Amino acid sequence: MNFYEKIILILKQPGVLIRYRSLQIRKIYFYLSKYLHLKTFFTRKRKIDYKSNLHLYGFEKIEIETLIKNDLNIGSMISELEEKIKNFNYLNKNSHIETFDIPDIFDTDSKVFNFLTSKYLIDLVSKYLGCIPLLTYSSIWYSNNQKIFENSSQEYHLDHEDYMQVKGFLYLEDIDEKNGAMNLFSKEYSKRVVREINYKTSPERKRVEDGLFSKYENEKIVCKGKKGTLYLVDTSKCFHCGARKSLDSRLLLTFQFITPWANYLEWNWKNSEIIKKNNWKIKELNNIQKKVIGIK
Repeated sequence: MNFYEKIILILKQPGVLIRYRSLQIRKIYFYLSKYLHLKTFFTRKRKIDYKSNLHLYGFEKIEIETLIKNDLNIGSMISELEEKIKNFNYLNKNSHIETFDIPDIFDTDSKVFNFLTSKYLIDLVSKYLGCIPLLTYSSIWYSNNQKIFENSSQEYHLDHEDYMQVKGFLYLEDIDEKNGAMNLFSKEYSKRVVREINYKTSPERKRVEDGLFSKYENEKIVCKGKKGTLYLVDTSKCFHCGARKSLDSRLLLTFQFITPWANYLEWNWKNSEIIKKNNWKIKELNNIQKKVIGIK
């Protein structure tokens, strides 16, 4: 990339300048972007629930029974997923995770899309992020957990796409330590480590050794759960790792919600590549669903 191309990139996407900087600098950009995108801010603004588990701890575990009580037919949705992926060939030769992007195999009439844009889920995420979020990623993840991959998400790290975000992990089978369950630390203990090592999300510093968490070992959360369990995690605030070498494989549905003022997006966020690539085969949508996938 030549000098002229770099200038054009920075003008279109100023967040590239701070993507791998300290948490404090990324926080400043987040709030500047938030309040300078006035139209987006006022049309998407939602009241924050400061008593929610997401706000207090940076993560929340939701049992399948709770999802069902909130009118989410998880059993039927998982059956839809299982039927679609039953003949997929899982290879995992060059990576510890094999992925299959949901928009490539489902349209907006599907049960999985209705789950991802359901009132229950969007309300939970909105009350944490303070806005109607953008769904920028959804995929099926399979890991055979047979090898150790250096400089991968098997090592503790924070994500860099936004100052705060929510990633969801819906278990398509029972998951525990024997099949690569995610480990994480709450945002409180993660923040302590960030300060202790002056952590940055740059490629050479993003992955950190387990030893840095040794004095917080008793605070480690092993994200165990039966089939149909949902974990919501702010992976920008909570150190986490998963799909480590273990006895059995792991299968789950994962998805990502960020804000429209994320450093990962172009300043005119609707033009961002990550929004354009989220190319669902669109059927009839309601107003919230249009906002969630970034077409409104």
